Amino acid sequence: MNKRSRRACNSCKSRKKRCDGREPVCGRCAERGLSGCTYSHHLDRRRPFTKAYVDSLTEQIKTYRNEIKRLRLQSASSGSIERSQSEPLSNSSQDEDTEAASDTDPKEKSIAAASYWDGRIDRFGKLQIANDGTFRFFGPRSIMSFLEHGTKTEDDALSQRRMQAEFSLSNLERHFIDLYFAFQNALFIFVWKRLFEREMELPPASRRRGFFSIGLLRAILAVGSLFYNDSEESIATRGDDYASMACYHLQQEVKSPSLTTVQIAGILAIFYVYKAKDELAWYYCGIAVTTSYTLGLNVENEALQSRIQDYEAYKEVSKISFWGTYFLDKALNSMLGRPTLLKSSSITCTVPGDIGLREFDLWRDPRSPVISGPSPDDARFYREYSQISFTTELLILVEKPLDALYLFFKPSDPNNLELVVRKATTSLIEFEASLPYFMRLNFLIAKDSHNGVSPGLFFFR
Repeated sequence: MNKRSRRACNSCKSRKKRCDGREPVCGRCAERGLSGCTYSHHLDRRRPFTKAYVDSLTEQIKTYRNEIKRLRLQSASSGSIERSQSEPLSNSSQDEDTEAASDTDPKEKSIAAASYWDGRIDRFGKLQIANDGTFRFFGPRSIMSFLEHGTKTEDDALSQRRMQAEFSLSNLERHFIDLYFAFQNALFIFVWKRLFEREMELPPASRRRGFFSIGLLRAILAVGSLFYNDSEESIATRGDDYASMACYHLQQEVKSPSLTTVQIAGILAIFYVYKAKDELAWYYCGIAVTTSYTLGLNVENEALQSRIQDYEAYKEVSKISFWGTYFLDKALNSMLGRPTLLKSSSITCTVPGDIGLREFDLWRDPRSPVISGPSPDDARFYREYSQISFTTELLILVEKPLDALYLFFKPSDPNNLELVVRKATTSLIEFEASLPYFMRLNFLIAKDSHNGVSPGLFFFR
């Protein structure tokens, strides 16, 4: 029987033979010398195999084509409106454009078009003819062009409007920004304060992509508003408006991610942790992690140096964003009892250096005598250090044993637990021995303030 036919003549049915369903006589009955076949499929309502799915797919393709055509016309009309609102071109400039267009080598046009489509095929893949002669989707060939594309300036109109958007901050909102930087957890630093504030005060056309965005500003305002105690708004809804706007901007940025995309997602995760919405916090933490991998922040990429202006600042901000995501991933997944997403084996970038981490935490040696008005520059009483650099090394040490406990620990095997803990303790003791005295885990606790607590002990609390 034909594979697309679901009917057979009565003779073939009774003999339980395959039937090709031909009329007036099928192939088997013709071989037997019969002059005709009788069919009863109209009685039991059996019909040939339907092609409705093909018709449905055809209609969907037509719908998509019409929608693409409509969007192109809309884009063209909006472009003409913007052109008409700007200064009209002089006749000489129009002639120059025409001459330049006519002088363009067709070969150069074809090469540029091929390069454009090769990049898109690398990122999105294409349909190819397989060995069996059918079209199959084999997926993207590489993501390297996507990494390069992600570091370029966006050229779509939406991104330009978003980056150039004017905004006005009230005094209260500026106070929210100050509160965010004053009370942010020293481990979850996503934003370089001085660079962010400098970019915020620049004219819209001068702001650099990756260092500032409206979505990042909204996310900072959302978290900063949580620290404002004089607000009459309920704590349950405080900052929700800023967070929803930041979420909207994040959805736009993930189409062409940058450093601010990682920062927005990480700060929103912190916001929803405060709101006790762990599922949303974990969701935005995942966006921060995957975007960090997409942009290649976990590796050193010196090839970007020639393509990015102010590469040193970009490099430092990328490190701050990545290690802030690293700490968030470790802390949040440990709190939720889940394995971490970022693995140290995939990380080759170094911790942030001197550029972005001059805002050190200040710790006082509790053994030193109390002297009225000691100078912060006096090394006998105060030490400055980078808590991010310290905690990075500490977390890398405890990452493997924690993941081993989450993934492989069995309550019926306490010996394995003891072995994991013993190895982790040995590594921590060796790590502690290499630290200056004031940073060791057995550092004395001051009675009057938490400022004397060892950063390591403070972290383990």
